[in-house]
Amino acid sequence: MSENLIPYWEKWIEGNEDIDITEDGYILRYYMVNEFSSDGVKDWVCCTTKKKLFAFIKYILLPSIAISKTIGIQYKEVYFDVANYEETIDILSKANLTSCKRGIRHYNKWFDEISTLEEEDADFELIKSFLENLCIEVEYKEALYLEVDLFRNIKCVGRELIEEYEHDNMLDVLE
Repeated sequence: MSENLIPYWEKWIEGNEDIDITEDGYILRYYMVNEFSSDGVKDWVCCTTKKKLFAFIKYILLPSIAISKTIGIQYKEVYFDVANYEETIDILSKANLTSCKRGIRHYNKWFDEISTLEEEDADFELIKSFLENLCIEVEYKEALYLEVDLFRNIKCVGRELIEEYEHDNMLDVLE
């Protein structure tokens, strides 16, 4: 179960774990920005196994989104940390904000979906689709901008960057 990887991700968040990009690791790019304060987080992370990818989504990404959409909006900040399921529910419940009840419902739905994908050992495309739908559900009009992109490996990142720069007629800038 991916919950065993929580200490790994805690070390990474604290800056005590370097994660090298590997040729065949999944690459995840994320942006989360509080639209009221412009506070935000963004980064690229390499998940060398599917188990690490599921753990990142379940114990960093989903709690961070749920807490940022509810409590973070009140304090004009973005929460970005590791939290297991119980900790996340506890944080949201103790905040005693109206938005937290809705946040808990959304979080439960997302957590259940990704847990099912993990149990079924879902393929790359289903995980990518889950993340795309998550970004659609996190409506930026609600003051949290979210963008998450998943790439099969570093080669796919390179191809997409080249395509984006070609599309914008800026390939010379990339070079």
